[in-house]
Amino acid sequence: MFTGLVEKTGTLVEVVQPSGTAPYRFWIDVGADFEAADGDSIAVNGCCLTVAGRRNHQFAFDVTSETMACTSFGRHGAQGSTVNLERALKIGDRIGGHLVSGHVDGKGRVLLLEKNSTGWILRIHLDYPMGRFVISKGSICIDGVSLTVNAVKDEAEGTTVELMLIPATLQITNLSQRKSGDHVNIEVDMIAKFAARQTETSHWA
Repeated sequence: MFTGLVEKTGTLVEVVQPSGTAPYRFWIDVGADFEAADGDSIAVNGCCLTVAGRRNHQFAFDVTSETMACTSFGRHGAQGSTVNLERALKIGDRIGGHLVSGHVDGKGRVLLLEKNSTGWILRIHLDYPMGRFVISKGSICIDGVSLTVNAVKDEAEGTTVELMLIPATLQITNLSQRKSGDHVNIEVDMIAKFAARQTETSHWA
């Protein structure tokens, strides 16, 4: 479990292509100030991955073809790219963002990242059915970053979500590098998913 408060960014330094049924292996440089043990869970751009090895200041993560297909790693998993990192929540820690599982629901597409008088506006397109779990002033996790939804607009081809980014978010995360057309990992609010499931299955009782 995570909170969506990114601790720092790392650099994807090596992608080892799979052989046969083996997964991809990502080597990420996390720096000297980011400690974790083999087997620990780390949210990498919002996707929960397991530390599979270490060398110097680099962590290895095994990434399956299913994860590559469901996340933005297939498009933004290039060597040299910057990724957001967050270690798993400990019992007793403060939850400054919202409850995030690290199980990516799908990919969103950046429509706009633009500065205005008070911050930066970020607009994301969500395909159906992810938009049904998003409400104004609710929470959403984008590339592992917990954000508050400013506005939601439903259209025939999907849902547009508008968010406001403060300077601190741009400094700590990789969202400042996103541009129109980029794909980002989306995890919608798990409470909204549970509520929808309860409504959909209420006739079972």
